[in-house]
Amino acid sequence: MTRCENCGIDFEMPKEPTEVTSSKILCPACTAERRERIKAQKAAAARAAAAAPATAAVPAVQPAAVKPAATRPVAPSVPRVAAAASAPAPRPVARPQPSHDDGGGEEHHIDYGAARRQREEQAKRTMLIGWMAAGALLLVGGSVVMVVMSKHNEEKRVIEQRQEEVSAFFAKLKLCDLNTLDGARQAVKLVIENKKVWQEESIAAEVMAINSRALIAVREKEVQQKIIDNFDLIKKTMAGNPDLSTLTNLNAKVKELESDAGTAGPEFQAQYNALRLQVGKAYVQGLRQAATTSAAGGSKSIAVLTQFGLAEDEATAQFRASLGDTEATKYWQEIASTIIRESDELANNLFTPDYINKIPWKDLLSATEQPLWVRNEMPTLTCKFENGALVMINEGEGAKTGGFTYGQGEWHDMIVDMEYKLDTGQTTCYYRLGDKADSKLVPAIVIKPGTGEVKTPYGTVQTLLTSVIASKMTATLGNEAAPVIDVELVRKNRRGRFFVSVGAGSKLTITRLRVRVLR
Repeated sequence: MTRCENCGIDFEMPKEPTEVTSSKILCPACTAERRERIKAQKAAAARAAAAAPATAAVPAVQPAAVKPAATRPVAPSVPRVAAAASAPAPRPVARPQPSHDDGGGEEHHIDYGAARRQREEQAKRTMLIGWMAAGALLLVGGSVVMVVMSKHNEEKRVIEQRQEEVSAFFAKLKLCDLNTLDGARQAVKLVIENKKVWQEESIAAEVMAINSRALIAVREKEVQQKIIDNFDLIKKTMAGNPDLSTLTNLNAKVKELESDAGTAGPEFQAQYNALRLQVGKAYVQGLRQAATTSAAGGSKSIAVLTQFGLAEDEATAQFRASLGDTEATKYWQEIASTIIRESDELANNLFTPDYINKIPWKDLLSATEQPLWVRNEMPTLTCKFENGALVMINEGEGAKTGGFTYGQGEWHDMIVDMEYKLDTGQTTCYYRLGDKADSKLVPAIVIKPGTGEVKTPYGTVQTLLTSVIASKMTATLGNEAAPVIDVELVRKNRRGRFFVSVGAGSKLTITRLRVRVLR
């Protein structure tokens, strides 16, 4: 439906071409009214032109003020209207057209078919623009899709490339033989160098597990390789008939390898035991040979005795280390006993009363020696120096045996003079203390009323003079002529520190404690 621009009613546009009377779209009624008005205007104009023909021929340079004659309205002629209707409709020009209300203007005809065609052309242009816009959108959308697909493909390519890289790394890692030092080292190197490859992947846990096994393998293999290299070096040196100085270094090197060999496995432990026995035998024989050679030359000095001491110390240490190996234990027991007998003989010949009396006393309670004492960490034990005396009290709930150790050096042979008063409990003196205060291993004397090895009543001041020389210990109480202790020291420590212990509920005061260190 079309709306009339004059009266505003909606009407159906005619399908056939009709006369156009206005530039506006008019309904049939308004069009007829407009047509009649235009005809009347044309008729009036024609009569005016016929009444004054001369007016048009007058030159323009001589204008005359002619008053136009009045004209009467003439009824429109039907034939003229028919002629006008039969004439072809003029083409619309691009100039303002008179409205319905203007009083003149030429007659115009509207070709409704042309208007429809114009609308169709406009629709086609709109459709074309729409298609062009759709094409542009399609092009843009296609470009976006292409970009997205390209990005997706690139991401997919990167993911696939990384997966290939991870797979290649993991395959290479699994090929490393962790049973060899080179393979274990290669595995550790791969894990470190490719950390960015595997760290964020699902294989991370397995990679770390492999790396842990590889690190353990590297340590074990390096220790084993170290042992093998040292074994080879020691064997090569032993094959060259080494002197005592070289044997001393080799023996120290063997002892350094003991802990590593113990953790490297049974195979290495067996090799170590054999090598220790070989080097130990040669070293102890070298020490013994040097000592006996010096003694055979008539030398009975402390230096020669010190050489014997080194030999017996090493033989004893080898004996203890060989326990469990029947053959080695038997050998070291025999050689240690032989060296000890030889050393004891030299010591007894050297340490005569005249020699002993020339050795100065060392006061272990003096102000200079007091800082060298070491107390057992025990809450109930109190050890303190008062007026030049050592007071030891071990009392209180949960009290256990504890003591005080003089920690300056280890002694082989010594004379100890002690003045003391035992008020309660008991005390034990150890003369060659090693790692453990055990009277089965350490020469010791128990002081206690009634059942002690040295029986002294409580609250009395007593003097105990103890001699520990070679394989014998003697002790004399006060001014008594006969010793209260006279024992052979069999399979006990040959050297150590001096240690005084007090039992639970004991109180001991030592007013004099001095020593002559012979060796």
